[in-house]
Amino acid sequence: MVVVPRCLVVSLFLGLLGGCTGEVGAPTPPAFLDAQRAEAERTGFPVEVSNALGMRFRLIPASQFPMGATLSCEPAREGDEPHAVRFVTPYYLQVGHVTNAQFRRFRPTHDSGVDATGASLDGDGLPVRRVSYDDAVAFATWLREQDTTWRYRLPTEAEWEYVARGRAEAAEGADQARHGNGWGIERVGRPLAEWCHDRFGPYPTWPQDNPQGATFGDARVVRGGRLPETEDRPICGRAARSPESTSSEITFRLAFGLGYARHDY
Repeated sequence: MVVVPRCLVVSLFLGLLGGCTGEVGAPTPPAFLDAQRAEAERTGFPVEVSNALGMRFRLIPASQFPMGATLSCEPAREGDEPHAVRFVTPYYLQVGHVTNAQFRRFRPTHDSGVDATGASLDGDGLPVRRVSYDDAVAFATWLREQDTTWRYRLPTEAEWEYVARGRAEAAEGADQARHGNGWGIERVGRPLAEWCHDRFGPYPTWPQDNPQGATFGDARVVRGGRLPETEDRPICGRAARSPESTSSEITFRLAFGLGYARHDY
């Protein structure tokens, strides 16, 4: 097992520092926080870390769940029947979406455009939009080159859905539903859709460990939001998109494993 100091100090380019920030993410119900603390104790990794771009990440414990359609997440859909997923290792997921300011450290000329009313979507603190899957992967690759502490990447669809289910299970009022979920991850599933790592395809019918999507195909998975295919199930909606496509309704967040996970590619 890889063991690191309980409070990490992450050094990035330009001499800036980031590191352990304690437990200051979105409101986290006690049962979920207890599970995160137990995982932190078991692995020697902190509940939350951050980097020099101000990106915060929460520890998501190892678990198993029935991935696919359930009443707690979305109505049943053909081809999306539940199948068992078991995470053999925990992972970190970004608390919020990648912002315009963070993405522009990689691509200074990026413009997220305007919404249907003409209001700007380009503010520094707003989620980056009009980024393709290829753009998101390029950003993660660039960030890995600047900060070699973590192997930044897009979350797998299973990782994303597990956290989205935590939101559905833990929401206990309007404030919790708007701002977080059971694991302290903000705005997962709505109002925006998010890119996932996986190729799009039917769910397998057998149990999977750390699944990473279909082996073949060009389309990539988009989850959540209010795309035409997901309007009636915005939290856990599932759609296929070309990796070159962009939309004002799609953004992304990053994830990483703990350095020894099979899916920490």
